[in-house]
Amino acid sequence: MELPRFIRRAQADDPANAKGSPGAYWCAFIHERLLLVRDGDQLRLPTASTLEQHGLRTEPARLLGLMNDVPCYVGALPELEDDEHFQLVDLRQAYAHLPEHHYSLAGYAFQIEHWERTTRFCPVCGTSTEPVIGEHAKRCPDCSFFQYPRVSPCIIVLIYRPGQVLLTRQATWQPNMYSLVAGFVEPGESLEQCLRREIAEEVGVTVDDVECLGSQPWPFPHQLMVGFRARYAGGEIALDALELEDAKWFDLDALPTLSSPQSISRQIINWHLASRHDPELPFPMK
Repeated sequence: MELPRFIRRAQADDPANAKGSPGAYWCAFIHERLLLVRDGDQLRLPTASTLEQHGLRTEPARLLGLMNDVPCYVGALPELEDDEHFQLVDLRQAYAHLPEHHYSLAGYAFQIEHWERTTRFCPVCGTSTEPVIGEHAKRCPDCSFFQYPRVSPCIIVLIYRPGQVLLTRQATWQPNMYSLVAGFVEPGESLEQCLRREIAEEVGVTVDDVECLGSQPWPFPHQLMVGFRARYAGGEIALDALELEDAKWFDLDALPTLSSPQSISRQIINWHLASRHDPELPFPMK
């Protein structure tokens, strides 16, 4: 599993590896919500000293690595009573409160914590698993089956024609919110095959001139989103009512509510809009 670019692995004998380091960053979760410290009007990740000061202990605790030589840990917490010093937030909400590198750290931590909770037993024989020292892995002591953090590849694609983009919405989203066609890669599929299948299944049109733009880890809980842009080639929209509530063409100057700014979906749409004026603009925009 690739680490965020600002994290490096910690060696077993690294002096910064000690859990007692007071400045160590902690990504602590309670029922998949992230614990943040109230600091005036701001929220921030807690340090080891902050958790210790308030008698909070996480189980299990796992070292993620070092960020600028500061150890970073993840763990789960039991229920927390109302506390004026802390606030629990959904990971998506944390984006509005944390610096980008801390948010990326929290996303990485969430995936590891989810993997910890869902790999306690061997899927082959049901025996309790044990950690593998020095890497993110679980081993079954009975049948020696290894488990590693899961990464589920998905495609997400912007379909465009002159002056318009094709957007979709799911019934569970907030009113008037639309996004791009997306879906999981199935066994035996390439990314490009998945893209064409998902477009055919969800909206029924055909595309050509497919461009792969970039990718983004999406920790909800363990996706890797691979972003594309594809030109509309033909066909009328045929909605998959089991997956979607609506799908339609939108003028570029009259777009509906879009997904959060940190999502690759929004980044692709913003880049497509900007590239009208600068066709050489790289993705992602810096």
